[in-house]
Amino acid sequence: MTTAPSTSTENPPADTLSPSSTHTTSAGVDMGDSAAPEGNKVAVPEGSASTTHTSAPLLGSLNTRVGDQSESEYDLTTEDGVRSYLAETPFASARVETLSGGSANYVYRLWLESPLEGEIQTAVLKHTKPYVREFKHVAFTDERQVFEVEALKRVASWVPKDSLVQVPRVHKFDYGAHAIIMDDAGEGSVTLKEFMKQGGPTVDMAVQIGKGIGEFLGSVHAWGTANRAELEVFQGHTQGKVLGARYYYGRLANFFSGKSGEPKLEDPPLLVDDATLAVLKEVGEETSQALQSANDHFVQGDFWPGNMLVALDKEGQLKRILVVDWEMARIGIPGVEVGQFAAEIYFCGRFHEDVCKETSKAVLDNFFAAYSAKFDVTDELARRALVHFGTHLAVVGPTVGWGPKDISREVALEGAKIIAGGHNAELALLKESAIGGLLNGR
Repeated sequence: MTTAPSTSTENPPADTLSPSSTHTTSAGVDMGDSAAPEGNKVAVPEGSASTTHTSAPLLGSLNTRVGDQSESEYDLTTEDGVRSYLAETPFASARVETLSGGSANYVYRLWLESPLEGEIQTAVLKHTKPYVREFKHVAFTDERQVFEVEALKRVASWVPKDSLVQVPRVHKFDYGAHAIIMDDAGEGSVTLKEFMKQGGPTVDMAVQIGKGIGEFLGSVHAWGTANRAELEVFQGHTQGKVLGARYYYGRLANFFSGKSGEPKLEDPPLLVDDATLAVLKEVGEETSQALQSANDHFVQGDFWPGNMLVALDKEGQLKRILVVDWEMARIGIPGVEVGQFAAEIYFCGRFHEDVCKETSKAVLDNFFAAYSAKFDVTDELARRALVHFGTHLAVVGPTVGWGPKDISREVALEGAKIIAGGHNAELALLKESAIGGLLNGR
């Protein structure tokens, strides 16, 4: 049974703090009606409204300028500029430190001179430019911050405060300066990707992680389906749709026809037979169009372990996981999001078998089960998830440094085989596939 979280305009207390490191792979640079659609019915809990928000932005007081600049006079691409910008504001900082891990934005940790709410010692400032930070020739609208803040506010309004998986709370959004000040996960936090690769989680902890993330993503998709009026503000994020489609499906066939330009796929060129290549071209064209014309579901937009920050308590147990970087939040296809996360966790076990084989499986098994308990998994959703799982293997596996050339080529070919066999798969085959755990209740 699908359950949709009820919505509220309240800004919940900040129980945790999270730096917003940026992964932009889906950006292509390594960087209405509230009724549910037929076939994907959503059961709204008794007493909760399916459309408690209007489609108007939730910025409210959040877009009050820090220091009252309608257009910032400070250079927020430098630590000194950030320090000057924040002086004589509630966010004045004795120390500002650039955070690593992303290529699209300028992100800093702030050590506040006066604790927020009497207890918050650090925060994160995220600044955007109308381009990708490390690839300034690549245009990327700075309006992406509006979508990020809108998404964070909405999701934070209904996520249970005792949930393992949370989102950072926004303290201030300065539209003129293109700056968000938000919660910080703390110096000891690490991305889920690195946590897995380092052999950090036990199998029991991996079960918790998979269950928590599955419940969270299923709830996000259920909420978006039940609250159609909420989605209107995200209709404008057309660039997010285009970037996601181009990065994956716009170049899929080229990866297997000697035209990828990727070193690991050359010498010799990685090729597939003509029949498989024809399927890859067909799937690339169809899915690109589907992604750009999607009109029904809300997605986070870049749901991968590098955008999830793991915080442990003093005893080394899971404290909280924060999902960050919502600048690609848009109208999209839920199955694609499921496939992306699943493929990334698969990579952990495939490329780092010595430390991730058991934990990767535990995360995936529990992710699939928890997701399907929160959101109705149709054959179409499962098929989309499987195709994107394969596409992620094919396009990302050999391009972002997961492992050596030989394994990367094997993984890419696995992806092509999955796409060819799964794009028209019926239920029986889907159940036996890499995403079969989504369908265990069918």
